[in-house]
Amino acid sequence: MARRTGDTTRTGQVIPLMRRLPGVRWVALTGDVCDHAAGLAATLRLRGADAIYVALADRLKLPLVTWDQEQLTRARPLVATRTP
Repeated sequence: MARRTGDTTRTGQVIPLMRRLPGVRWVALTGDVCDHAAGLAATLRLRGADAIYVALADRLKLPLVTWDQEQLTRARPLVATRTP
């Protein structure tokens, strides 16, 4: 958010609010998940941050919902992908 808006103060205020949203699940990035993401980044030719989303979708057995075309197409062999 801060990167898009340039407003670091507001971003800091929004994060605690997001943590209290019902239905939002926060997942810790363990070493195991990071290792899985690193392998996916290499094999699927994804950026590191994008590979984390794919790794989490894979580990949690959930579809990856994104507007990012690289994630949609490159993650498809591993997880179900769709747009919102």
